[in-house]
Amino acid sequence: MFDRIVLVGAGRTSGTIVERLARIAPLTIVDVSATALDGLSAMPVAADGVHPIVTRVGDGTSRLVLEDLRGDPLTSVGLVVAPGNDRAALESCRLGAELAYKPIVAVVHDREVAARCEKHGASALVRAEVVGQLVAQSLQQGGLGTTSAIGSGRGEILEFSVLPSSPAIGVPLAKLRADGWRVAAIYRTSELVLPTGSTTLEAGDRVLLVGDPKQLPHVAESLRVGLPTFPLLHGPNVVVYLPTGLDAAVENEAEVLTMRTRAASRVRAYPGANGPRRVIETPLPGGGTARKHLEDAALEGALLEKHIPTLLAKQPGVVVARSVGRTPADVLLGRGGRDALLCNALGVPVLFPKGEARHERVVFCVTDGAAEISAAETALDLARMFDAPLFVLRVKLPAYLQAAAAATDKLMETIAQRARLHGLQPVVQVVEGNPIGEWANASTTTDLAVVSRRASVRDSFSTPDLALRLVRKSRGSVLVLTVDD
Repeated sequence: MFDRIVLVGAGRTSGTIVERLARIAPLTIVDVSATALDGLSAMPVAADGVHPIVTRVGDGTSRLVLEDLRGDPLTSVGLVVAPGNDRAALESCRLGAELAYKPIVAVVHDREVAARCEKHGASALVRAEVVGQLVAQSLQQGGLGTTSAIGSGRGEILEFSVLPSSPAIGVPLAKLRADGWRVAAIYRTSELVLPTGSTTLEAGDRVLLVGDPKQLPHVAESLRVGLPTFPLLHGPNVVVYLPTGLDAAVENEAEVLTMRTRAASRVRAYPGANGPRRVIETPLPGGGTARKHLEDAALEGALLEKHIPTLLAKQPGVVVARSVGRTPADVLLGRGGRDALLCNALGVPVLFPKGEARHERVVFCVTDGAAEISAAETALDLARMFDAPLFVLRVKLPAYLQAAAAATDKLMETIAQRARLHGLQPVVQVVEGNPIGEWANASTTTDLAVVSRRASVRDSFSTPDLALRLVRKSRGSVLVLTVDD
C-alpha cells in the first residue's frame, strides 16, 4: 500500500496514532523538538506486525526537509500532518501536494483551515468535531464502540461487541439482508475474520460496521444485543406538543409511549408551562416499575415557527401531537397544512393519536415508492416493545397504472428476515387499490400504524401526501416518519 509514511508533529495526537501508522508501513516522525521526539521513542510499542519507526529533528513546513523525507519520486509515501499548529499544518499540506505525497491526512483545530487543506488534496479532520461526534454518540449509543465519519459525513464506521443475547448469532451474514450497511470486519479473539456471505457472528466478536450514519447505530444495537432502540435513533425524549393547552388524550398516548419505549423523559410543551421536573413510576405488564422523568416546557407565542425551536431544544426522539387537519385554503391550494409543516421542521417521527392508546397491533403501511427501511425498523421496534403482532399492509396500484417496484419487493423480504431474527412472524397482506383508502379501511381503533413520507408542503390530487391523509382517515393512531429526498 505504502512504501513509507511521514508523520509531521510529535505531540499528543501523534502519540496516539504512532503504533497504528507503523502497522501500515515504515514510519518517519519529524518535529522541531528533540524532546517531543524522545517522548515518542520512549512509548511502549507492541512488536508484532510493527514496521520500523525513525525519528528526525526537522521542520515539517520546510520544503527541503519534506523533499528529503519523500525520497525517490517513484515510491509511494503517505503524509500525516498533526503539528498542533494550523498554519504549520496548512503549509505542510501545500508542500506535500507539490511533492506528490499521497494520500495526505491533516489533523487541525479550525474548520476553515480544514477546508483550505482539502483544497490541496488532503483529507482533513477537525479535532473538536471528531471529539464532539464521539461524545454525542457515546451518550446516545451506550454500549457501542467508537465511530468514525467517512465520506464527508455520508458514511460511518462503527465498532461493537456481540452479546450472548444477540439474535444475529449463528445467522449467515447473507441472510441478514444488509441494506445501507455492511459488516466490514470481525475480530474474534486474536484473529481477524474477513467476512463473506456465509460467515456467522459469535458471542464476544468485535464487529466493524460501515454504512449510512443515520441507520448504522440502530443496526449495530440490534445486532449487538437484540434490544429495540426506538426512539433513541432520533433523540432520548418523548415531546408532547400541546399548542392549545393540556389534552388528556394526547398526554395519555405520550405516557404509554414513554413507558413502553426506551425514551428517558416525557416533555409536555404548552403555553404557560412552569411545572418542576419530576420522576414518574408506572407498573410494567411483566412486573416491576418503569422510572422516567416528566418535565414541562413553555411555548411562547401562537405560531408554529415560534414553537419549533422549543420542541427541538428538548431533544425529541418522537413528538406526539394532535392532528389539526387542513384549512379550506390549504385544500384549495394543494398544501399539506400545519401537520406537514410540523413534520418537515422537526425531522423526527411524529405520532398523531387517535382511537385508543392500548395498541393491539402495529401496522406498517407500504406502497411502491412510499416506504423506507427506517420506517420498517421502527415498526419492528414498536411491535416488540408493545408485545404486539406486526402487520405489513402493502397496497399496490392497479397494474395498468404502475408496475410493482423491485425495491419494495426487496423491502418486504428485508422486513420478514429482520422480524424472524427477533422471533416475530409478521402478517403480510398485499392488496390492490388506493393506498389511503385501503390503509384506512383496514385500520382499527387499537392500531398503531407506521408510515413514511417525503418532506414536502404539497398535498394535492396529483401529489398527495399519503401519510398525512392516512392520519386524517385512520381509526387508530399513526406514527409518521419524514425522510429527506
